[in-house]
Amino acid sequence: MRKQLSTLLLTTAVISHSFAQDMKLPALSPKSTIHQEFSTSFIEINYSRPSARGRNVFNDIVSYGQVWRTGANAATTVTFGEDVVIAGKTVKAGKYSLYTIPNKDQWEVIINENTGNWGAAGYDTEDDVVRLIVKTKPLKDAAQTFTINIENITFNSCEIELSWDKTKVAI
Repeated sequence: MRKQLSTLLLTTAVISHSFAQDMKLPALSPKSTIHQEFSTSFIEINYSRPSARGRNVFNDIVSYGQVWRTGANAATTVTFGEDVVIAGKTVKAGKYSLYTIPNKDQWEVIINENTGNWGAAGYDTEDDVVRLIVKTKPLKDAAQTFTINIENITFNSCEIELSWDKTKVAI
């Protein structure tokens, strides 16, 4: 009887473990990837999308004047398939982290070489490739979930738009 009970418990544990590995729970800040053909190459952005969920975005979630990972969880990454020019500075093809320092009327946007950080932990200005100031634009309807889009695409330019709450920033 003991052997049968032990076998039953072991079988139950193995089956439970197998189901637990395959079970996917909903994420509070789901991952998103944007892949946009651009010029003769592409731009790809990987980020996690936090939602307001009744919180005050620019007090409870994001602090004005402090470095933000520009999303949730790991730092947002942007990959340029070819050299691009941002704020008059050439950024070589490759993968970078995208950080911002939000403020009410303007955000500081930072393209950083270190792509291995969790959030803003480990962020170092020494790894900055480009920094620029961008004015905020009001959104008519609040964006409940943080969203990054690539808009206004031409043969040789585009804008990376960051939208959340009633704020939009275009890079």
